[in-house]
Amino acid sequence: MMTLLLTISVAISQLLFAAAVCANETATSQSAQFVPVQTYHLNCGVNVAYVTLRLFNRIASLKEVSQTIGAGFTFERNVSLLDLKTMFVASGLVVEGFKADQLEEMADFAKVGDVLVVRVEHCADQQIGHFVVLKPTPNWVILIDPPYRPRALAKKDLLKDPVLSRATGEFLVVSESQDPSLPGPAIVLDRRDIDLGSIPLTSGEVVGEIKFKNVGTEVLKIRDLGGSCGGCLSRFSGDRELLPAEKGILMVVFDKRKLPPGNCVRRVNLVTNDPNNEVVTVDFRFVIQGEPEKKDIRLLPQLIDYGRVRCGQIAKGVVALKLVMPRDRQGNTAIIEVETTTPLLRITQTADQETEDLSGYLARVVMYELSWADSPRGRFEEKVHFRIGQKEGNDQIVTFLVRGDAVLTREHPVPTQ
Repeated sequence: MMTLLLTISVAISQLLFAAAVCANETATSQSAQFVPVQTYHLNCGVNVAYVTLRLFNRIASLKEVSQTIGAGFTFERNVSLLDLKTMFVASGLVVEGFKADQLEEMADFAKVGDVLVVRVEHCADQQIGHFVVLKPTPNWVILIDPPYRPRALAKKDLLKDPVLSRATGEFLVVSESQDPSLPGPAIVLDRRDIDLGSIPLTSGEVVGEIKFKNVGTEVLKIRDLGGSCGGCLSRFSGDRELLPAEKGILMVVFDKRKLPPGNCVRRVNLVTNDPNNEVVTVDFRFVIQGEPEKKDIRLLPQLIDYGRVRCGQIAKGVVALKLVMPRDRQGNTAIIEVETTTPLLRITQTADQETEDLSGYLARVVMYELSWADSPRGRFEEKVHFRIGQKEGNDQIVTFLVRGDAVLTREHPVPTQ
């Protein structure tokens, strides 16, 4: 009994420490015992998901749990019992949902080794739904209500507990799966909340990737994929069917012309043949840049996505790049250094000239050509960094991103070692 309480206490301490880190608090081994109210009251669903996974030796950080369960980077979305069930099933656990008329019946549903996630009407200081965890033992029931310390209760005393006395009767019974593979098709997403960062003004599209895996015993099929943004999702491509244990990637493309500038959140719905996850949602977060100021250094374009093409076709193409920067009126010329993440990429300067618009703005325009010494193979993502050296010593770096999926052919087989 003492060993179990110690294990749970360690999990709670790790929860508090992780929460402090996520809230950008300075956390040490001593301060990990205390977390500000605004940290641990953000989302009790994330807390109980984290504790439950830890009790079944599923290691994940609090932030990873929040992103996977779809609560967001700052825990802004409330979590439902269905969200919890989906995450536990995706982690290889067996989950059953019940509705009990009496509180004592809850403990009778689970055997030793199981974990119960219980819904209560509201927590002590907030009029919102709340979740707690119950861990049955032969003689006791351990109540875990992060961030408070776990308590051992006798079954006959459950109704006397101030938290459990508000239980709605709805609960999940979570247990370890005897078979690591789930029956039928079963989808597991790498992430349900994806941050694409800042999208440059020159990019005509917003491209994101959804990584997933089939942890079931039958073929997983992506039957459809749609968006909730009224036509901003222009197309998608990638792996539509996965055999058991296979991993896949879906590439989704949003039309930036139909997106407002500033912060954007767009939800994508995957329709699958997984009986437990017929519709899976993924949220993409990104920032659409507005019109740049003339004094800004600009690279046009900043991204090229080849998509899925034959391996040999990439090496045949040439991409023109334009680097625009303010001209130094004192006649000083900035030094430009170009670095690539792969020797396959070649960057050749083709022009360096000065221009002046009608408003009198002076600019330096440097033209480049990007080519390939040899075609990449398979999925790739490479970068070209332009480092602009300033007289004041404050160098600026502008990055060009190139990616795609080069399909291997007989002319370009997998290289042998």
